[in-house]
Amino acid sequence: MKATIERSGGVGGFQVAGTVDTSELGGDLAARAAAALEPQRLAAAAGQPGEPGAADPHVYEVTLETGESYAVTASAATSDLVAVLDELVNEVIRRQRGG
Repeated sequence: MKATIERSGGVGGFQVAGTVDTSELGGDLAARAAAALEPQRLAAAAGQPGEPGAADPHVYEVTLETGESYAVTASAATSDLVAVLDELVNEVIRRQRGG
């Protein structure tokens, strides 16, 4: 499954965007990413309000190859979902740097 992930917000305000293909990921990340990118899971996380008083949390805009798009706020999502999204963003950064 291919997905475009854009992360914005956070203390530094850095924005990162890129596309990942779960079939190209190694180890258990491929399976965890495929589970995290399930439309039902993303829709549930996107439907949650952010934590009140959270100072500039990361927001992940995830667009699946089907065209479905979800905005997930880190302070509203489960920690395991945020961990996978962060790993995918790190993969995007690694690939952009030629690694």
